[in-house]
Order: sequence, then structure tokens, then C-alpha cells
Amino acid sequence: MNDFRGIVDGILSGDSLIIRFLPPCKVPIQIISLEYLVAPKFGLPDGKIKDEPYGYDSWNFLRKLCIGKRVLVSSSFKNTDNKRFHPSFGHLPISFTTVRLFDEEQNNPDVGILATKSGWVKLRPHMNISNSNTYLNTLRSEEEAAKNSKIGIWSDKEGFVRDLPVDFTDEDIF
Repeated sequence: MNDFRGIVDGILSGDSLIIRFLPPCKVPIQIISLEYLVAPKFGLPDGKIKDEPYGYDSWNFLRKLCIGKRVLVSSSFKNTDNKRFHPSFGHLPISFTTVRLFDEEQNNPDVGILATKSGWVKLRPHMNISNSNTYLNTLRSEEEAAKNSKIGIWSDKEGFVRDLPVDFTDEDIF
């Protein structure tokens, strides 16, 4: 199968990207969650959902790595019926698959592997997938290396958590 091409327009968390696809992808904008991975979640400004430790750091890592970049997205989506609302894009479908940065000089590095290697994501719990899955084995190996190196979410430091809700008014921003 051929990969779909797109541009990263937004980051929802350290494991979820908003991608604007180029044809022939049938859905022009959607959320792609990195297959097999989960990141600490970023809370909401109103405080109804609190930050998880390292949620900001994980989000910021993916933002710096991907925002505005061209990507190659595996066409073997694991589609869901779920949608998520984003104030700028409205209700977007969520799919699970792999994403690679379009970078000919570095052989199109895999975003999930980079995030795992940097310690900002971990394998989803209860991953009962065959040991013959080379991609999953690579993720397991990178996660173990990050744990041993005590980097990212595996560090001994306390993860940053914002004080929510954010106390501001529209007038303060203007």
C-alpha cells in the first residue's frame, strides 16, 4: 500500500496529530493517533480535565518535531467511529496508524519511534500482539532504553503540571 502525504496542522497530545491530507486520501483533515502508543494527556484551560505529569512536555516535544512538517502516513489506518472536537477544525475523525517525517536525508524517520526513544510516550497497556511484529518490537526496545536512561516520563524528576483552570479573561488577552 502507498502512504498518504500530508502536513501536520496541530498537536493534541504527545501521541496525537492533526494532519491535513493531500489527495487521494478521502478525509482531508483528521486526527492520527500514533499506533500502539500513549502519551500523558494535556488538560483543558477550564480545568475540567487536569494535566497529567509530563503532559505538556510530551505535547511540546511532538509540537517541535512535527508542526508544519510534511509527513507520510501509513494507509493501513485502524479507523474508529470516534471523533474529537477541536475549536479550529470542528469534529475530526480519529484513526490509529504510523507517521513518518518526510525527510529524504534522514530516511523518513518514524515519529512514534522518535517519541518513544525520547521517553515521551509509552506502549499502550495490554499490548497482546505477536512478537513477530517488528515495529512493535522496535517500540518495546526503545521504551526499555528510555526507561533505563531515565529520560522523559521515565525520569526521576517530577513532571510539570499546569495550575488549572487558567485564570484569564478575553480582555486580559487583548
